[in-house]
Amino acid sequence: MELPGQISTEIDNVGMTAHNQVLLEQFSDPAKLEALAMLPMNILKEAKKEPPTVTMARLVQTAVTIEIWLKAPIRIKNMAALALGKSFLPQSNGDMLIMLSAGETKNEQQHHVRLQGKTAQLIRRYLDVDRPVLTQPGSPFLFPGKTADCHKSDDSIRTAVKKLIANRCGIRLHPHLFRHLAGHVILKDHIEMTPVVQRLLGHKRLQTTESFYIGAQTQAAHDHLDDQIERLRSGLCGTSSIRKPRR
Repeated sequence: MELPGQISTEIDNVGMTAHNQVLLEQFSDPAKLEALAMLPMNILKEAKKEPPTVTMARLVQTAVTIEIWLKAPIRIKNMAALALGKSFLPQSNGDMLIMLSAGETKNEQQHHVRLQGKTAQLIRRYLDVDRPVLTQPGSPFLFPGKTADCHKSDDSIRTAVKKLIANRCGIRLHPHLFRHLAGHVILKDHIEMTPVVQRLLGHKRLQTTESFYIGAQTQAAHDHLDDQIERLRSGLCGTSSIRKPRR
């Protein structure tokens, strides 16, 4: 215990790990990010051409997992436990709602996400065609396990996602990295949106978000400065002389 007047030598373990920073560097190549973004829809195109076998149904299931993480980077524990009619609610207009209660999240705050458009269409296809091939009668889970009363395990989801992304995109990525990727994508071109990322990822404190994405913010600041300097240079091009300031 720290005594009054004593200087603490403890260093907070905050910020992104070096390992995750290295993995995020893969997305410096825009083609990598594009390949990952297109993967779920490419799987859907393949699935529409074949009958709903167990193998294909599992592939679509993994594609759905990846698609949800791209749009709603929730933690793997919450992903695995999504239950129809409770935390995952298909809507009459075709949208899908993820509704996590305060007791289900790490920061003890409610987290609600609406999935729309092509994302919802992919999930609808999975619910109508593929999930029935994989599920046990009476299972409430979006990603059913081997018995009706259990969902797919964290490890099973993690392994399937990592393998598919590696094989199809040549990218090393683990599920938690989707959260870092979301912050990276938003802050790369919008340095001012750190509070938005804070809400997206459910961080209690803005300082937590800043500590994770200080690298992205710093690079964004450098890119902005570089752009402004080049704009100034462009404005001076063709000018025969530079006007001296008045005294």
